[in-house]
Amino acid sequence: MKKITAYYLRQNMYTLVPDHLREDLKWMTECGTSDVAIAVLEGDLFSARANLDIIRNETHRCNMNLWVIPSRWGGLVAGAPKVPSLFASSRPHLWSRREDQTPYTSLGPCLSIHYNETLDFFYNSLRELLVGHNISGIIWDEPKTLDTEDFSRAAQSSRPAGAGREWDLKKHAEFFSLLGKMAKEFQPDIKLSMFLMGHMRKEIIDECAAIKNLDEFGCDGRPWSLNHDYFPVPKTGETVLKALLDQAPAFISAARKNGKKTFALVENHSMETELFELMDKRLPDVLKLDLDRIMYYYFPRNVAEPERQMKILKKHLKQFRR
Repeated sequence: MKKITAYYLRQNMYTLVPDHLREDLKWMTECGTSDVAIAVLEGDLFSARANLDIIRNETHRCNMNLWVIPSRWGGLVAGAPKVPSLFASSRPHLWSRREDQTPYTSLGPCLSIHYNETLDFFYNSLRELLVGHNISGIIWDEPKTLDTEDFSRAAQSSRPAGAGREWDLKKHAEFFSLLGKMAKEFQPDIKLSMFLMGHMRKEIIDECAAIKNLDEFGCDGRPWSLNHDYFPVPKTGETVLKALLDQAPAFISAARKNGKKTFALVENHSMETELFELMDKRLPDVLKLDLDRIMYYYFPRNVAEPERQMKILKKHLKQFRR
């Protein structure tokens, strides 16, 4: 059966009103949402644990499953909010580095996957997140250092002579495969999912689609086509690079080739009101793609008329699982 997931990025702000949560979940169930995905920062594991458990309990009460998005862990993945990794920021000896020894950054420094301490950090964090908490799935959101060449001391000690970025990419695939193995040891029925930015190069798509211990693979992007639709340049000056109708098919093909389920995250955040009509027109075409799961932002951030946009989204989501 097709799945609908709400990307629900609010509990990490610490203020959680149960009645507001129940109202949100009611909206989600009305459009057929089967799963709720929440962002979990490193700090949430020790400062907002009760929030996570409340959301899980209320989600289960509505017959939905709870997924988690490890957010900004080690600077190696995206997620919300946009903050540096607490762990990475205070450990410069573990940073992934360019040839000139400046660190790779994603809002803050990124850990190198080649240090045992990096792996230990993820092991301990996954254990704290999963053991005894009945989580249904994990989403790795836009891994950040897939297309880099790591010149940290640990990386260089194991790098074969002449090896370039493709070696680093394979090592990242092995790293996320190992994280999936760890997660499944802590909770055997857990599902692992990963999505990339839609405009990533083919070699990265193919390598990540083949990651072991990964159950679903996909991408995120705007719910239209860059090639066939006209839309005004955003007033923010942002360059729009991701669009599902152009880019999702390559991810779907790679996922199917590797025996994985497919999904796409509709980027309905930061959308100007003038683009609502285009989303209304083209979202049905997105939903007709060979997708096992569709994900959407509830509610979208940085949108001037969010209620109006969500009415459009709800109308179309109701058709996805039929």
